[in-house]
Amino acid sequence: MRLRYTIILAIVVVNILSFILTGVYFSYYYKKESEIYHLERIRRKEYSIKAAIAHHIKEQKLPKIPHQIAAAFNQKICEISDIHNVDIAFYNLNGTFLTGAVRNPIDKDKLFVFKLDSLVLETIFHSFSDRVTIKKNIENRSYLYDYFFLHDDYGEEILIINIPYLLDKNFFNREMKNFLLNLVQIYFVLFLIAIAAAILLATTITKPLDKLRALLKNNVKIEDAKPIEGQYPSEIQQLVDDYNRVLQELKNSAMLLAERERDSAWRDVARQVAHEIKNPITPMRLSVQWIERTLQTNEPDKLKEFCTSMLVQIDTLSRIADTFSRYSKLPEISFERINLCEIARQTSSLLTDQPISIITPKSPVYIIGDKNQLTQALNNVLKNAIQATEGRHAPEIKIEVSDNSHEAAISITDNGCGIEPELLDKIFIPKFTTKTSGMGLGLAIVKNIVEAHRGRIDLQSVKHKGTTIKITLPKNTEYNGTHKPDHSKV
Repeated sequence: MRLRYTIILAIVVVNILSFILTGVYFSYYYKKESEIYHLERIRRKEYSIKAAIAHHIKEQKLPKIPHQIAAAFNQKICEISDIHNVDIAFYNLNGTFLTGAVRNPIDKDKLFVFKLDSLVLETIFHSFSDRVTIKKNIENRSYLYDYFFLHDDYGEEILIINIPYLLDKNFFNREMKNFLLNLVQIYFVLFLIAIAAAILLATTITKPLDKLRALLKNNVKIEDAKPIEGQYPSEIQQLVDDYNRVLQELKNSAMLLAERERDSAWRDVARQVAHEIKNPITPMRLSVQWIERTLQTNEPDKLKEFCTSMLVQIDTLSRIADTFSRYSKLPEISFERINLCEIARQTSSLLTDQPISIITPKSPVYIIGDKNQLTQALNNVLKNAIQATEGRHAPEIKIEVSDNSHEAAISITDNGCGIEPELLDKIFIPKFTTKTSGMGLGLAIVKNIVEAHRGRIDLQSVKHKGTTIKITLPKNTEYNGTHKPDHSKV
């Protein structure tokens, strides 16, 4: 979704910037065009006035003397001013006003000065062309003062003619206003088209990505992940093909790794079984050899002692086999609604000779689970806690049940010998044990049961201070009556 909005926003921003830049550029362009227009217009008027003055001088055969020409043009200059719709002033070469014509008499003293400024004269005489245009502001109005020379037949300057030209800003403003209005209308249509195109383009690009994201979101676990099917744009199709290829490689690697782990685990179990079985076999062999010698002496008491010893060793072998059988293949879970507080109380009531205290909420804590297996798990944890507190001056074991809206937990805390920090990660590994007796499968069985219930088990321990094992189980586990646990985990 973020990519879609980014694409739409980018296209909208580009259009807005394009509109602003176009407006700024054409404002500058119209301003320059307006200046060029006014300069060209005043130049055309200058040529027309030059021609009219030259024609009148030739027609009247006037001498090329400034004062005589100025006197001869007292009436004619007004006619020329009206014909060409401009104001005109004659100055001698010293910059002194000789005569002039103003369409509006009120403006005469404002437009023309009796004596030209020395800076203006210097600019006129030192210009590389025969004309100079100077911009002036008079009473908030802008004028272009055009100065040019009137020459005699020999090309010598005899008069300075000045034409003040009013810059009509209204013309420029009208043109600019009309242009911007048209530009806004055009860009408004383009803006709507751009938004529609942006939405279409963004949808075209992001729709396959949204579909791809939804498929990837569902592929949480490697074993449950499925390849993505369907046709996508070429750029995205390459990404899909790479994903499918990597997914297949990961699945193959996961299967190979799981197979190797199972093989390795079962080899470890086989070694452990062999080791545990060898322990009672040795005394059994010695007992058989001993009874063989005893039978020769015909002593019934010795025979009875032998039988008792053999039964004990056989029971040991049977117990070993049963333990490994329970671990390697737990029965199917029979889900039902059970009260975790009741399980805790029933389990602790069977151990009345042990220093066990229990804390439960006032109201029942219901979960969905297998009562027998959870009881077995709690028994295994309590057995470890009891063994850990053996030899303590004041042994204590505490069972605490708690819950929230989604989960329930049961914690078993003891003040036993604790576990070394470097051994904490190994405590749930099959055949690992910190005790001198036993096969190290108790907590491994607990972990298997908890994981079959989709729960988790946490361990905290401090050496010489005690251990806390917390089993957390979901309250709303989905079930269909029974569930077969994963026996491939050893």
